Amino acid sequence: MNANVIQKNNNTIIYYWHGASLMLLNNLQTDFHKHYPVEIYVGLDHEFEIDFGQGWEKRKSVVIASNQVHKISSCNNPIAIIILDPMVHNIGAMQKSGAVNDCKLQLKEEYTSTIIDTLKKIQAREYSSQEAIKFTKETIETVFASNRFINKQDSRLITVFNLLEDMKCSRVSMYDISKAVNLSESRISHIFKMQTGSSIQSYISWLKLKQTIKNIMYGQSFTTALYECGFSDSAHFSRTYKKMFGASPSTFLKKYQDIEIVLSSESD
Repeated sequence: MNANVIQKNNNTIIYYWHGASLMLLNNLQTDFHKHYPVEIYVGLDHEFEIDFGQGWEKRKSVVIASNQVHKISSCNNPIAIIILDPMVHNIGAMQKSGAVNDCKLQLKEEYTSTIIDTLKKIQAREYSSQEAIKFTKETIETVFASNRFINKQDSRLITVFNLLEDMKCSRVSMYDISKAVNLSESRISHIFKMQTGSSIQSYISWLKLKQTIKNIMYGQSFTTALYECGFSDSAHFSRTYKKMFGASPSTFLKKYQDIEIVLSSESD
């Protein structure tokens, strides 16, 4: 597995590969938002604060299910975020398994300590890119190893997933999707929601944002990247980004303009 380093910074880094990424940030502050991907947050030095709409709670770690509204503050402390596509990792059933209390799952104390120690070493560049990605993959497997999180995917949903992935940022309508699986638009929308916990529209928005950011990482101009991925203008992109990530893209880019980005050869 090869890795491509895009930019460098001593403190902040993103590892990106197929279906997942690891972000190591010095600080994080967001407004309320929700998104298609599942996230694992881990405070590296101190507890962080998270609000699910009922007030701030202190946590060392938390798993955020797809479409779960939340906002987060790392309180000016470093934090790690593992972001993963529930379709790729087959974990959509965590939404309705009963194993997650209001989608607020905390990692076991003893396991969290091991994760924190390793993530600190990754942030300190004591691990190679390949080792960092390998460790994160193992962490994902361990967190979601229980059968209570395993989702038996509908073959028609896999067809939809492959169709959207293949088309990347091309405009695709619900009519195209329903035709591909020979189901009504309402039926395929229902199946997608049941299997992933999120809507097809949210998934498409995630794909568009992901591809736009990736194109920019590879040197494409901001304007070209937006239009190629179906955004009408920068305001459209900013609204979609903030709705999904809880912060404006300009705030993120200004704060982490020297971020180190590692794209593995597996990146989609």
